[in-house]
Amino acid sequence: MRRNVLVGLGLFSMCSFVFALQLAHADVVTDWNERAVAAGYTARQAPPMHGRIVAMVHLAMFEAVNSIELRYLPYRARLTAEPGASREAAVAAAAHYLLVRLYPDQAKDLDITLQTSLATITDATSKADGIRLGEQAGAAMLAERSNDGVGAPDTYRPFTAPGQYVPTVLPLASSWGAVRPFALKSGSQFRPAAPYSLTSPEWAKDYNEVKRMGAKTGSARSAEQTESPASGR
Repeated sequence: MRRNVLVGLGLFSMCSFVFALQLAHADVVTDWNERAVAAGYTARQAPPMHGRIVAMVHLAMFEAVNSIELRYLPYRARLTAEPGASREAAVAAAAHYLLVRLYPDQAKDLDITLQTSLATITDATSKADGIRLGEQAGAAMLAERSNDGVGAPDTYRPFTAPGQYVPTVLPLASSWGAVRPFALKSGSQFRPAAPYSLTSPEWAKDYNEVKRMGAKTGSARSAEQTESPASGR
């Protein structure tokens, strides 16, 4: 028996957890992480949506294992686990439940992956209890993210008014800022404040300072400032 540190990743960091594997082969969390990543590539999915699904898979796997042996604060809530439920079966079932519903075109291959994950679990009761728990974790995660804003239409249109930043190329996933985060309270939690209003005293002060100091002739710059490379001459 060996112990592996299993890390659940989401948009950019999730929860970490440890459990003992009964088998001497690559751990099931890593296997299903690779399967989730590969499924996104096969579907030619854009990075934001791809990352969201991988995060969902990892959180479902974490919630399933953490429900068997509570070691960390649950993401949503601890599920009811039968004594002796297989961790490996719970992990595989949680990941499979989500992926076959998010990538239905790949269901056949995902079913084969699931059977491979479950094949070496010999205790039928432990396996069944683990599968049931994993499917509950997957269903709970699917419900959790069902109204997270990911399906909102792309309403981005370039601004043409003065004072509005206009990207030189159409931004990717322009509506993604409205998607509910996994860990933050809101997407704007650490967002910097908006620029000064064009009618604000601060904007007028900065504008006049640039105009006063930046003029080619009659500038308020000192000779040293004018000769400095930073002046742009």
